[in-house]
Amino acid sequence: MHWQGGAPLEVDVAGTDDLNAYYDRKSLSFFLGEVKGRLIHTAESPDIVAHELGHAVLDALRPDLWDAALDEVAAFHESFGDITALLTALQLESVCEHVIKETGGLIYQNSTLSRIAVQYGKAVHDLNSGSAPPDCLRNAVNSLFYREPMHLPPMAPHSELSSDPHSFSRVFTAGFFEAMAGMLKVHAAEPTARDLLSVAKDAAALLAKAVRTAALSAAFYSEVAAQVIWADAPLFGGKYDEVLRSAFVRRGLLSWKRCAAACGGESGAQCR
Repeated sequence: MHWQGGAPLEVDVAGTDDLNAYYDRKSLSFFLGEVKGRLIHTAESPDIVAHELGHAVLDALRPDLWDAALDEVAAFHESFGDITALLTALQLESVCEHVIKETGGLIYQNSTLSRIAVQYGKAVHDLNSGSAPPDCLRNAVNSLFYREPMHLPPMAPHSELSSDPHSFSRVFTAGFFEAMAGMLKVHAAEPTARDLLSVAKDAAALLAKAVRTAALSAAFYSEVAAQVIWADAPLFGGKYDEVLRSAFVRRGLLSWKRCAAACGGESGAQCR
């Protein structure tokens, strides 16, 4: 895999006077800002670094998504970044051990893993309490359910859903994280840190295969979710099939009809 454009990807950590970070196809750029007397450097957050790198990875895998003027595609780019942050954290066995201890192996709950960019999120909340929760930038555990973005307001408080890519990204992130929790249950009844580490690798493989083959469309969330399900058969013999379908349907990322198609023509009732 080569970075978009083929050249080495530069990393700039010297930015100042902007509480921000971004990927622009040439570099990953991180900035420094002051909030209530505290200096917040976005490059110091592993979640933010992984999120921006996630944009670069997705752009290398699917460069056609970069300029696609579709709400769900833009939101998926943000979700892929947050999922990259989650999966990156789970590459460390010490983190997996902490998560298992904190959650008792039931990882789909508010935890140090689900809370993305804690320090940065607190700073954003201090600047505008409607922009982020008080304890993180975004939480992979939420109760948001899919709605077509065209029917959503362009902006909304963090407690609500809007068509803004960062806000709308939370639907797919939560669905995928819930699917990961189900995968962990399939992997082991009483999971250990090594089980979580293994499931994180499996989840990364499923998502990487799915994004390569998902059709570019306005309903991109549904396309990716279906491809994740289909990828399970060749990669893992279909052992995660039921929990993947269940998580995506419960979140509204797949309809019963699309779920049946992903199941190979089974009826909606059989996809429950």
